[in-house]
Amino acid sequence: DDGVDVGVGVGVVKVQGSGVRQFLEGKLSNSFGPSNGGNNNNLGRVVDACLLTPRGRAVDRITVAPFTCDGGDDDAMEAYMITSPGHGGSALFNRLDPFVFPMDGVKLVDMMNAAAGGCSTRVFTVAATKMKNVRDTVHKLVLPNIQLGDASIGDVALPKRGQCTRISSGSIEVVVLASTFLPECICTGYTFIISEKDASSSSSAKVWDALTAEQNEEAPVELGPLEWDTLRIEGGWPAYGWEMTGDADPSSTADTDNAREDTAVVGVGTKASPLELHLHSTIDESKGCYLGQEAVAALLKNKRGMPRNLYSVVFQDDENAYNDNDSSGTMNDDSNALAALLGASVDGSSSGIINIGADSEDSVARQPLPGDKLFVL
Repeated sequence: DDGVDVGVGVGVVKVQGSGVRQFLEGKLSNSFGPSNGGNNNNLGRVVDACLLTPRGRAVDRITVAPFTCDGGDDDAMEAYMITSPGHGGSALFNRLDPFVFPMDGVKLVDMMNAAAGGCSTRVFTVAATKMKNVRDTVHKLVLPNIQLGDASIGDVALPKRGQCTRISSGSIEVVVLASTFLPECICTGYTFIISEKDASSSSSAKVWDALTAEQNEEAPVELGPLEWDTLRIEGGWPAYGWEMTGDADPSSTADTDNAREDTAVVGVGTKASPLELHLHSTIDESKGCYLGQEAVAALLKNKRGMPRNLYSVVFQDDENAYNDNDSSGTMNDDSNALAALLGASVDGSSSGIINIGADSEDSVARQPLPGDKLFVL
């Protein structure tokens, strides 16, 4: 239950200007109403939305932290768009920026490009199964190491669930989201975006060193891509480049086993709608006029339901009915019950083969072994 830092790359794009709301509404699948910060320009509401292809296929799940601008009404916003882990670097910026026109009234800033953004940006997530452990880690190791002028932000109020907050002073800006890149059934916690114009102060480096210090037994455990993949699969969380393959290149022959090392997505499977990936919470079904909206609406009206659905498959080695032999090598009562349910017979030999139907050939179904290829229909 100790705090956990997720060391998986994401991208951050800052959207500024008078047309921020209209830009977000037109590009993403969810709605962006009032920031719910009231008179507080540094308090916002976290919104999860999907970036889709024109045919309504999921490209990525985007977490948006919108804030009301100083002195403006609620339509005057600026927002931070954070990609999913694995969709890091400048990929999102490079995708959106060519289609920004003067009449849009917005400017995109690639926060991950120090030369373009004019600042150095670092993103990290602190998470655990219990929020108390997260807060203890944040107050002990994170906030005291973030310097705002001559003082730290140790007394800042952390955002509540579904909210985000922003603290800025001079050359440093910190955005804190009550959100992780994993489902709540796996963990809870906070994501920090630290941007600094003065690299010499390097509050983000101090925070990172404090979080990963080997001599500190209370420091969290640093997780990498493999651990993050394990947790998100257990939680049924679709990932960019794996289940969300809207921008995959089907003609690519790149090695999919190492796809996460590259920013480009290779052809790794069927391109799915967010509805097929159980991302209903990222879509406002009453909203129109966004990229991919017509395809999403067609699926919602489909009387036969979704053509495909994402499922989690769990193999429990000790309870697999297709290879449940006893110590003598013969099939047990559970296997006979399975055969009866299927209208089949059990081969009397020690091979443990279940015969499906009187005239059918022997089935070779068995428990999967390491190295086997799995085909899911």
